[in-house]
Amino acid sequence: MSRVRSVLAAGVAAGLLIAAAPALPSGQSALAAGSSPLHELPFAAGTVNPALDLASLDPVEHDLVLVQLARRGDTATVDAVDASGAVLLQPLAPVSYLVWADAAQTQAIRAFDGVRFAGVLAPEHRLNPDVAGATALRVTTTLPTSDLTAVADSVTTRGFTRGGGLVLTMPGDARLARVLAARPDVYSVAAADDLVGLDALRDERTAAIVAQGVKNPVGAYDPATAFGADGSGVTVAVVDGGADLTHPELSNRKLTCTSYTPTLGADCLARSSDDAIGHGTHVSGIVLGDGSTGIGDGRIGGYRFGRGVAPGADLHIQNAINVAASTPSITALFQTSARAGASVVQNSWGPSGTPKGYDEATRQADAAVRDADPGTPGNQQLGVVFSIMNGSGGTSTQGAPDEGKNILAMGGSKSGRPGATSGDDLCTCSAHGPNLDGSRLVDLVAPGQGVMSTRAAHGTLCGVPSQEFPSPLHATCTGTS
Repeated sequence: MSRVRSVLAAGVAAGLLIAAAPALPSGQSALAAGSSPLHELPFAAGTVNPALDLASLDPVEHDLVLVQLARRGDTATVDAVDASGAVLLQPLAPVSYLVWADAAQTQAIRAFDGVRFAGVLAPEHRLNPDVAGATALRVTTTLPTSDLTAVADSVTTRGFTRGGGLVLTMPGDARLARVLAARPDVYSVAAADDLVGLDALRDERTAAIVAQGVKNPVGAYDPATAFGADGSGVTVAVVDGGADLTHPELSNRKLTCTSYTPTLGADCLARSSDDAIGHGTHVSGIVLGDGSTGIGDGRIGGYRFGRGVAPGADLHIQNAINVAASTPSITALFQTSARAGASVVQNSWGPSGTPKGYDEATRQADAAVRDADPGTPGNQQLGVVFSIMNGSGGTSTQGAPDEGKNILAMGGSKSGRPGATSGDDLCTCSAHGPNLDGSRLVDLVAPGQGVMSTRAAHGTLCGVPSQEFPSPLHATCTGTS
């Protein structure tokens, strides 16, 4: 629509960009001059530095307005925006927000000290280029009252966004996508195919399961000595396919479940062995197995196979992956984690196996770090950890939401066993960046090759006992998880 336009012009000199944009208030111009990578927003259509690349246009009536601050931690300016009458809908990492505002509110916000940019979010930045050739669309709205039935034959609700909007799927093509992206209440439009992978694990399914133990472990592991803490008093949520909570190295603590299966809870009961996949049991052991069986490699003094990094922590299992009757949104998943009392949530899955940039899934994951439970007053902060795509070590082989700015994106390193490459090297089981905006990925790596952990009684993934270090309760797996 003509009322919303961008002055993005790749390869055009910065002076021409500034000349093409409407005049900005002098304070905003000064803030723009002090820009840094902090102010670059990676939208699906390309990375944007709002004050330099976008026109600061006012809404005709009400519209989605992008507001960017000049500095981190400027809570006073955020409070001022909130008090302006505009509705704070969504933080965009790292110092930006989406608000629902009219022209007068937008002008007032633009004049605040500390605001670097305020203007309508352009349709081209609500539109994912993947809609070319699409036959179905995923549309994310920002308002719960959005009514898109007038422009689509059928709409299927997929979930809710942080701000109370909807995530919808509908039949449609690139033409309809452009129409929808011009609507004030629409945040993003993308091809619907990338929803398919939401119930797919992203590690052992795409990498070999290595049935051999670690040959050079470091001996007895005591997290209380190493880190001054062993996880006691902390609840960790694991979103996976379930877990065998009868395993003796998981059962000796508080265990809770949220079920997404057709049996409405029978497959996710505390003290149950329901893990049809096996992967969730393996990951849970890495997180908080207590090693209480004492089973290990007798040749390495004190090393126990089932010892996790936080053996004193409590566990909340969410069996949403591969066994769920319906697919909840990322926001809904992490809201459940927060309400279960979790301080951190571990994820080894994702809605896309290919790079998507800063897409809707990534936005929701980032938002949960700041406030995982938007239905409760205040911010319920949550540590969100994603084991990124395996990727076979290729360049930019990440998926979504691996490119998040607030989440902790984990890759896998080699084990450093004798005859193998150094443990300082990235495992071929791990994807890596760069991100589509050029920034680095991953955030951290940890051993992911041939990791020995707790084995589910019934699961198939991560269910092959090690031939070298046989144990009825443990198995090895390889992957970023």
